[in-house]
Amino acid sequence: VPAVVPAFCDRSRYEQRVLDPEIKLEDRVAALSVLASVGAELGDVYRRLKTTEGASKNSGGWDLCFLMLCNHAPFPDAIPLLERYMSTADEKGVDVIVPVLKKLGELTTPEATTMLIRALSHPNSRVRQCAALGLGERRSRHALTALVERYEKEDDEALAGTLATAILASGARSIANIRPTRDDSPTRRLWQCILAMRLRDSTIADQLVTIAGDPAQNWQLRRAAIFAAGRLPYETA
Repeated sequence: VPAVVPAFCDRSRYEQRVLDPEIKLEDRVAALSVLASVGAELGDVYRRLKTTEGASKNSGGWDLCFLMLCNHAPFPDAIPLLERYMSTADEKGVDVIVPVLKKLGELTTPEATTMLIRALSHPNSRVRQCAALGLGERRSRHALTALVERYEKEDDEALAGTLATAILASGARSIANIRPTRDDSPTRRLWQCILAMRLRDSTIADQLVTIAGDPAQNWQLRRAAIFAAGRLPYETA
């Protein structure tokens, strides 16, 4: 009923149930779920629970419970919880990590940006993809260096495209921010052309002309090179 009509929910009642160790654990968890469904500030409840129960036998279970409820009500105190979980979770744990990472990445605190930057180095590509998408939406220059470093190391071409998008959104100021390193794939060259078009960077002019005039290249890549060349202050192009 509180989830259907949240305006009539007495949140203090459910907070008391969560914090009461005399009540059955499943009833306390149900009360916490109600609080999450009505948009309560779970951070305050979490801190109070930790103060009263400390390192009890249910501590790990409570941490995971609060973490999973971040899908409905994300709160900054859950960021260190997620980072600890990410450092130990197996492949199955990724199904928990990705949606929580997405929601926590929407928080406006600087800690959320730092969390997403750290997640760029996670061994699972789904986690890295989620982190890159989140940073692209945040448009923070603070993340630019980490995004460029990850882009240069990334083996997944689809993910490299997402990273390139995030780099552009994070205020890339040089064509060197998106440069082919170990390979010269069409995806990476395409994003380099897009960045050159946005920055009007003439240092890549000769390469743009070569791509634009090469019928063996992908048409999307050639089109991007033509558009980029057309915006350069470069007579030969």
